[in-house]
Amino acid sequence: MLGAAALFAEVAGAEEKVWLSADFAATSSLFDRGEQIGGPTLEFGATAETTVSGATVYAAFYRLLPVGPDQEAFDDEADYTAGLVLENDTVVADLSANWLTYPGEGAEASLELVGAFDFNAPYAPNITGFYDADFEDWGVEVSAGPSWDVGGWTSYALGRAGFVVPGDGSANRSYLGAEIGASRPVSDNVEFGIFARAEAADAESYADEIRNGAVTRFRDSGIAVGMTLSVSG
Repeated sequence: MLGAAALFAEVAGAEEKVWLSADFAATSSLFDRGEQIGGPTLEFGATAETTVSGATVYAAFYRLLPVGPDQEAFDDEADYTAGLVLENDTVVADLSANWLTYPGEGAEASLELVGAFDFNAPYAPNITGFYDADFEDWGVEVSAGPSWDVGGWTSYALGRAGFVVPGDGSANRSYLGAEIGASRPVSDNVEFGIFARAEAADAESYADEIRNGAVTRFRDSGIAVGMTLSVSG
């Protein structure tokens, strides 16, 4: 949290403009790194960013809210992020520290460090790695895919693969996934999107049956559809 406070102070003192953005999403199921962390879910994110000495610094807030009759089977989540983006002609590097909290839940908060690297190459390859400084979980995900414009919509297809190594010594998890989606501007500052996503893992980490507010049976794959709304200014 001290890092986030320092970042806000830096943003406040910057001579460049501060850009604000907000993102909203609704999805039928929420997947993260080869496991399901939500059924029907609403997501909200807000970001403030500016340029300092040629780099982009930002602070962000993210909220995850499971909804519907099975919401008790999944944790609420609220995350606070401080980040730095560096770029050149080859790569855009996004380095961040994320304080992960779970309001009203029994799960413990933790500090997660993330490095995401987008390469200026065909199919926009990305490599993202994370390390949880409290639980010592870590993992890597790679993704890539084309995008194209059709009739005012920007469409994309994306493939992803990754693995997670839990810090508690339990079995590693590997996964594969595919996603398709499209977005289009609603106005100069608003964009609407839709997507469909499928994943499969070598562990049973996706909900198959939920009873009395708990997942009682798991499977090794899942499918989700959703929509997004992004506002910037």
